[in-house]
Amino acid sequence: MNQLIVPQQVQSLEQAQPLTVQAQWISSVTSVIMIVWMGAFVVQQVIKVIKREEIERPPIIPK
Repeated sequence: MNQLIVPQQVQSLEQAQPLTVQAQWISSVTSVIMIVWMGAFVVQQVIKVIKREEIERPPIIPK
């Protein structure tokens, strides 16, 4: 009988793969949230400029 022998290292990589996928997914979601947040902030500031109101600095940039 032919049996496929999988080395120990390959098995450990297969077990770690779901964690890698989950980490990549979390990273992607975080990036999308930050892009949406910054986009909303920029749109809000553009509206303030159009209304000739005082604009704010982004919370990320220190004074």
